[in-house]
Amino acid sequence: TSSNALVADTDTAIGTITDNDSATADLSVTTQGDETGPVAIVYTVTLDNANNTGAPITFDLSDTGAGTATAGSDYALIPVGAQVSVAAGATTGTYTVAVSDDALLEAAETVEASISNPSNAAVTITGATATATITDNDTATLTVGDVTVDEAAGTLSFDVSVDNAVEGGFTVDYSFTDGTATGGS
Repeated sequence: TSSNALVADTDTAIGTITDNDSATADLSVTTQGDETGPVAIVYTVTLDNANNTGAPITFDLSDTGAGTATAGSDYALIPVGAQVSVAAGATTGTYTVAVSDDALLEAAETVEASISNPSNAAVTITGATATATITDNDTATLTVGDVTVDEAAGTLSFDVSVDNAVEGGFTVDYSFTDGTATGGS
């Protein structure tokens, strides 16, 4: 009978699933700089979970100024507004900094960079800074000139020269070895 009939309308409902996944980001140096080549520095941002947002996640990258290398002469300046981007589906993004091959003999120098301001609020930065090292490829040769002096003069003065500038100066340890003359007599 029609008294037991149920009439159903076709209603729709939308269910929303809130994504509660998050990621942490860490900045590292995956290629150290070297004047031989030269070899550029590569900074890498690594996420602990793949970027499944469907869009790139960007981070601001800046030079902290805490390194010993000089921007513009030892390496290319990291411009204001520089960014590292982790593409959708990826876990890493990179930023390359060119290294300059200068003629100055110097110790290895460092460049420190940091990341900030991830474009996705679900990303927490756990390792914000990374320090790269630029290896120097320059050498210097010391030359000590021969000297001849009369015994009566009592003093030998040696000319020492270097064929390349050395940043910060240097000291030389020396010793004498008796040849045909005897030291102190």
